[in-house]
Amino acid sequence: MKKVFLFVLVFTSIFQVNAQVNMNQGLQLYLPFSGNAQDASGNGNNGIISGATLTSDENNIPNSAYYFNGNSDHISIPNSNSLNPTGAMSICVKVKMQGFYDGFCYNNVIIAKGADISTSNVSHYSIRTSQTLTNDCNFEDTTNHNFRFDYNGNGNATGPAINAVANNTPHVALNNWDCIVGIYDGDDSTRIYVNGVLRYTLEVTNKQINSDELTIGYSSTSTLYPFWFKGVIDEVRIYDRAINQDEINYYCSKSFPESVSQLTLSDHFQVFPNPTHNVLNVVSNQSNKKIQAYQLSNMQGQVISKKRNLTTSRLKISTGKLTAGIYILELQSNDNLKLTQRVIID
Repeated sequence: MKKVFLFVLVFTSIFQVNAQVNMNQGLQLYLPFSGNAQDASGNGNNGIISGATLTSDENNIPNSAYYFNGNSDHISIPNSNSLNPTGAMSICVKVKMQGFYDGFCYNNVIIAKGADISTSNVSHYSIRTSQTLTNDCNFEDTTNHNFRFDYNGNGNATGPAINAVANNTPHVALNNWDCIVGIYDGDDSTRIYVNGVLRYTLEVTNKQINSDELTIGYSSTSTLYPFWFKGVIDEVRIYDRAINQDEINYYCSKSFPESVSQLTLSDHFQVFPNPTHNVLNVVSNQSNKKIQAYQLSNMQGQVISKKRNLTTSRLKISTGKLTAGIYILELQSNDNLKLTQRVIID
């Protein structure tokens, strides 16, 4: 998923990033879905695509998210140690649901690893939707689906969240983009945020890890409960820590202006190699298209490198001394297009 925003604005003011935000710390899995299902965290947790197709993300940028058809499409990732945090963890995902699973128990799995809570072997984590937190299988009610985060043997709602669990509104609405963050605190509770707002807290009664694959778009551990997802999924992240409210707000932020241009940098310029190590090349695809300015920033909003008042069709940016991670490259062209692209430094 690629964000498009005004180049002339100061990067840090757009994101309103402060010292409490570090979106690279503890990152175990990052699937930006920018043309593929490769893991950008550096941990090699690459997705294996089965039927899912590239589509536009929430900003209408093409080939920047994956569509799942609700009956067979999925992405799987082999088990690895980095996908089995033994302490705190966070799962982040952006979704646009376009239908509800009408099979037994009526759940819709977005991300899952391990046995579903409906089975006897409770050892898993997942983000999904269900009609209620208990008794999911009684009857189908598509008007009362809620997002939920399960971590092994979730127990009952605790403290002031009890009413939030019972009501848990607004319910899931089709064809809307939602930002979901599930957090396990490493001790005895989980919580789920929808679009940056805490929805409820659950106690954890059973803490285990498992050797199952991680799946996106369905649950692979039971033929009875596949819980196929229909819709669009984007920006999947897993951390081995509990991210904070500032980071949740940052991840879920929709404050980026989207009216400047819906074109990606790659429509006008070649950026290679990406991932890169020593040098990032930017070359114009058109003889009359020139680079007027560029800025390279890290995910905390710090400007690493920038130049203005250029008139060139070819640019070399030195990256050899940069810390491995994810960066944002912004370009302004001579015809006043403002373009961005995510860059990976390995």
